[in-house]
Amino acid sequence: MTVEHRDEHIKHFTSELIPIELRWQHMLETGETIPPQQLAPIFAEAKHDLMTVPGPNSDKRQALVPDWFDYWISLCTNYEGESAKRKLFEFGQIKSELEEKSWLMSGLLMLAGGEGHRGHRDAASIMQSKVSIVIFAFEEPEYLEQHKQRGEFLPLEVRLSMWNLCPKVHILSVLPPKPINISTEAHYELLYKTSGASMQFVENRDPYLKLKQVRRNSGIGFGTNVYESDFADLRTTDYVEKLMPDIDIEDMLSESINKSIMEI
Repeated sequence: MTVEHRDEHIKHFTSELIPIELRWQHMLETGETIPPQQLAPIFAEAKHDLMTVPGPNSDKRQALVPDWFDYWISLCTNYEGESAKRKLFEFGQIKSELEEKSWLMSGLLMLAGGEGHRGHRDAASIMQSKVSIVIFAFEEPEYLEQHKQRGEFLPLEVRLSMWNLCPKVHILSVLPPKPINISTEAHYELLYKTSGASMQFVENRDPYLKLKQVRRNSGIGFGTNVYESDFADLRTTDYVEKLMPDIDIEDMLSESINKSIMEI
C-alpha cells in the first residue's frame, strides 16, 4: 500500500489488493467490479494510510477519515445485494437503459472525484428523494490530473466498485473527455442531453450553474430547488490535506456546514 504526496495533499492510493488487470474501461464494457469482500480490506488500508501519514493536519484527518471509510467498510462487510444487477455502462448506453424505464424520472450528477465521503453520500440521498433512477457519471482520471482537483486519492476502479454497492445509485458511468474544438459549456450541455436524464443535479457553487439551469430536456419543465446537506461542503481535499494550515477540529465538527445540491 502506498500513497503519493504532492501539492500539499495525499493522493494516488494504491494497494496490492486492487486487481491490476481490472481497468475502468473494461468495467464499463462488462459491468465487472471489485467484489465487496475484496473492497473492505482495501478501504481499511486507505483509512490506515490517511490516518497515519505525519503532517500538521494529522488531527484533522483522524477526525474526518473514519466517517469516510467506516461507512464503506461496513457496507462491504455486510453486503447482501443482488450481485447480478448491472449498474456500470458506457456513457453512450445510458439513454437506452433509461428508455427501457421511460415512465421513471431520472437524475444525473457529474462528478470530478466522487470518492464517497459524507458529502457524496448525502448527494445520493437527496437525488434518490427526487427521482427514481440516480445516475453518477465520473470524470476520467486524466481530467483530475489536469485540473485543480489535484488528482484522485482512490483509483476510479475502486470508486466505481464502491458506488456499485450503494443502493441509492442505480447507474454508473464515466464522462467522455472534452473535444478540443468545443467549449466546456457546450461539452457538458451535450453530455446532459446525450444521457437522456430527466434532470441534472449540481452543486450550488458550480461555476456553470446559470448555464446548467437551462439544460432541461424538452417537455420536462422542472423548476429549480435547493436542498441543503450538513457536512456536504467537505471536499475530498479536506480529508487528504497534509501540509495546509490546521483548523480547529471542534469548530469544524460542531458547525453546520452547508453545501446545496440543486435540482435543475
